[in-house]
Amino acid sequence: MTSAPLTRTLLEAIEPVADRAWLRPAGLLNGTAAEQARAHGLALPLAGGATAFTMVEVLARREDTVLAALAALPRLRAWTSRLDNGSTRERIEAQLAQASE
Repeated sequence: MTSAPLTRTLLEAIEPVADRAWLRPAGLLNGTAAEQARAHGLALPLAGGATAFTMVEVLARREDTVLAALAALPRLRAWTSRLDNGSTRERIEAQLAQASE
């Protein structure tokens, strides 16, 4: 498996195949920590419950390799907003919405 150049983050390495990316919630919080993180826009509820997730693992297949990047929600949203492909942005946003409903 080849590494992404040091000048790019793992999210940027996923960009060429982002249209096939899948998201996995991570960085789970419960209780007051979950409530405060959600109130500050740093977390989303997991499946509409009291548990919240603050990070997302982005997984995408490229040829014989699976690329993976772990990102905090604000970083993921910033990256998603800069994607050239509008349908890819919508797909990622829809997956976030599904994970939090």
